Amino acid sequence: MTVMGGLWAISTGLMAWAMAAASALGSLGEGFEQRFGPAASSLFASATTLTSTGAVDVAHDSLPPLAGGMALLNMMLGEIAPGGVGSGLYGMLVLAIISVFIAGLMVGRTPEFMGKKITAKADETCRDVHSGDANSGAGIHRYHHADSRSAGECAG
Repeated sequence: MTVMGGLWAISTGLMAWAMAAASALGSLGEGFEQRFGPAASSLFASATTLTSTGAVDVAHDSLPPLAGGMALLNMMLGEIAPGGVGSGLYGMLVLAIISVFIAGLMVGRTPEFMGKKITAKADETCRDVHSGDANSGAGIHRYHHADSRSAGECAG
């Protein structure tokens, strides 16, 4: 939850900063909801791209470069903010395994999560799931059956 909340806070802050800078230059015009201003529009853009609600207050194509990049990053991460569609236990575990794997590599120890070692294959599977790839389900199936066949547990 901390990683997901941190991503939401960073995304919202960077979007608000970029849109405030663009607003100060007078370049916010087309594609923006003028009634709410840049702060509320950036909050709405961040919330809608992190939770996959589909509602749009500001045209994402009209965002300043940094804010548009954050909106794209939010969408590519798979809409993982708490409360979003698909942000349940599955999404949190994938983020936790990736975070533990990276942290374990940084400190020089074998990554472990809940007492089990995280292998490179498990990390690859999590990255495939989280990459936003349309074939991520096929990737999980492939990894699962590759492990099962090597252990002699799967006949088909």
